[in-house]
Amino acid sequence: MGVSFAVIAEQLRIPEPELERKALKTFLEAELRSVDERIMALIARYGVRQARGLEELISQRSVEEHPAWEDLIEWEGLEARREKLLELLLALIREGVS
Repeated sequence: MGVSFAVIAEQLRIPEPELERKALKTFLEAELRSVDERIMALIARYGVRQARGLEELISQRSVEEHPAWEDLIEWEGLEARREKLLELLLALIREGVS
């Protein structure tokens, strides 16, 4: 017997849709923690709170362009991913997933 949502829901006597929503919420929370950890590492490295601040440091030549540009690109992607993760998480919460 393979492991699936249906099998787990049956074994634990949880409605499958409830299990799926809880799994989605757990996944989104874990992804959000991972993104936040990476952003915190960038904040610690450059001493600014947002990617925009790093961009200013680069333009002022306060930091070396390499690897700062690569970090800036990553940071902007992380900020966009964080925003999307929060949006999806809030949508689940509004649906009543706890």
